[in-house]
Amino acid sequence: MCGICGFVGVDENNLLDRMIEPLDHRGPDSKGKYSNKKFQVGLGHSRLSIIDLKGGNQPLFNEDKSICLVCNGMIYNFKELKNELKNKGHIFYTQTDSEVILHLYEEKGEKCVDSFNGKFAFALWDERKKKLFIARDRLGICPLYYTVLNKSFLFASEIKAILRSSLVKRDPDFLSLDSYLTFRYVPGPGTMFKGIFELLPGCVLIHQNGTVKLNRYWDIRKKTDNNSVHIYQEKEYYEMLVDSVHKRLLSDVPVGMYLSGGIDSTAILSLMNNFVKPVNTFSVGFESGPDELAQAREMSLFYKTRHQEVIVKQEEFQLLPRIVKFLDSPLGDAIIIPLYCLSKLAKQAGVGVILTGDGADELWGGYIHHFVLNYLELYKKSVPDFVQVNLVNKFMQLIPVKLLDFFFPYPASLGHEGRKRFLGYFGAFENRERFYFELLSLFTSEDKKKLYTKELFEEVEASKKRLNIDFTKELKNKNNNTFLQELIFKDLTSWLPNNILFKNDRMAMANSIESRMPFLDHRLVEFSLNLQDKDRINKLVNKCFLRKVMKNYLPGKVVKRKKKAFYFPVDRYFKGKFKNNVEAVLSSTMTNQRGYFNYNFIENILKKRRNSPLIYDKQIMALVILEFWNQAFLD
Repeated sequence: MCGICGFVGVDENNLLDRMIEPLDHRGPDSKGKYSNKKFQVGLGHSRLSIIDLKGGNQPLFNEDKSICLVCNGMIYNFKELKNELKNKGHIFYTQTDSEVILHLYEEKGEKCVDSFNGKFAFALWDERKKKLFIARDRLGICPLYYTVLNKSFLFASEIKAILRSSLVKRDPDFLSLDSYLTFRYVPGPGTMFKGIFELLPGCVLIHQNGTVKLNRYWDIRKKTDNNSVHIYQEKEYYEMLVDSVHKRLLSDVPVGMYLSGGIDSTAILSLMNNFVKPVNTFSVGFESGPDELAQAREMSLFYKTRHQEVIVKQEEFQLLPRIVKFLDSPLGDAIIIPLYCLSKLAKQAGVGVILTGDGADELWGGYIHHFVLNYLELYKKSVPDFVQVNLVNKFMQLIPVKLLDFFFPYPASLGHEGRKRFLGYFGAFENRERFYFELLSLFTSEDKKKLYTKELFEEVEASKKRLNIDFTKELKNKNNNTFLQELIFKDLTSWLPNNILFKNDRMAMANSIESRMPFLDHRLVEFSLNLQDKDRINKLVNKCFLRKVMKNYLPGKVVKRKKKAFYFPVDRYFKGKFKNNVEAVLSSTMTNQRGYFNYNFIENILKKRRNSPLIYDKQIMALVILEFWNQAFLD
């Protein structure tokens, strides 16, 4: 992974140098830039050397230097493409994968993106056509942001580079703030800054003659066909997965992987073990509370890996302000701390590339909300309304919290607030999408009425009404899709790129390390999208098809192993210095100074956190991280 940045139509002294500088962590090995004063064009690159360590510096040019490229990512099928392009007479000057983008663009123009198997965010300046062409990979593994100011255009891998221009204001976007407090992340294309946008996954952007045009070249919904009969071959999927892992081992620096011991990471490990021995594996655990270390050690011994571990201690919370600086948008999850420590461990071990099992849960219905909401939906359809109202709902009101906790794989209790939210679903008949939404929201609509100042609440609600924003519409069934399929679509288009891949990218890049996700090879994604619900969840078992595929290649206990939530046990750490720091960051003085929130609500959840630690601790961490983000980016 690297960092890219640039602009068109901007005349500002030393801007390119200033934009490259904050991307140093993404590419500490070399810096490169292209400047065309005639057209006021600049392209910058901060390189992390992975392929062709000595000869692959960027920008890259075609034969007559009429086209210039900066790229972040990896084109995994570059060798096949390179051979085809050589046969057509193209001349290559490096051994790097990125150079194929230039020559394929010469052959196919903007359609070149259809041929790439990989993760990428690139910008290409075509001087003859006076056109800037920008593209992002299908799933959104590599980040890219941009802003349009009259006829000026700026872009970068991280927003902090765009903010280096004196033309760009640091005005917070309150709709994105509201989304953050709902989802714990900011859904694209918006960002926490007014006027700065995320280029969505599977999209290209063309800036030409002072205008901007956006096109989608890969649409996840068009990769499904619910009207045809499919015969899914386990062997076919397995062979594609093997090829995906093999392609992601392409590197001129040492490769390793994150190991949890669950089916996702162990599947990747078993395939890596066919090509690399011993595999470098890394795991993270916690000073207090349950973690995945025991099962990870077990798999490490089984596959004879070179294994290392890091234990996150209470002192690591002191890293949070530093970690948040690597986030352009706040991510309200304490899990960023162990992810940062894990990538730091891998870097210290000399590894430059990490493989992960990310993406499998989104594709195979592996999360607890897939499981619970899928069965609640079946319950709604199969149990008559009068039975629900007169028997089930009344019975559910009597269920103790401890019994309800038994059904959720988290060490912290749902508590009274979680119980109230969960039971609210059973009383929802006319607007169940609203209750789905509220169930999954960190701060509910009622919470926000109490948390927000009157001015902020009215501004956010007016903006939603004006823009006709209603997130519950995204959960309504479309095109004869089942509810589980809609959840999968929602996760793949929002949760995955803006939460999972976002934090993976930022925490890996914070330590100048590249992460790769074999399950997110677009061939595997397209194959998986046409599965039926029973291939994902069946008879209280999730990831059914993946378990079938891997049953002959993994130890039996792993194939049957239930998913453990990768959950940071904040409640176990909520003491001593950490508790004092939280109370200081969320003090009445700080809260009133910001002017967004009512301190009484914050004080209340700090007092009540023991009653519902799973929810209140998440709310508290989201507010703490937001305040650190305010300090880093607005102050």
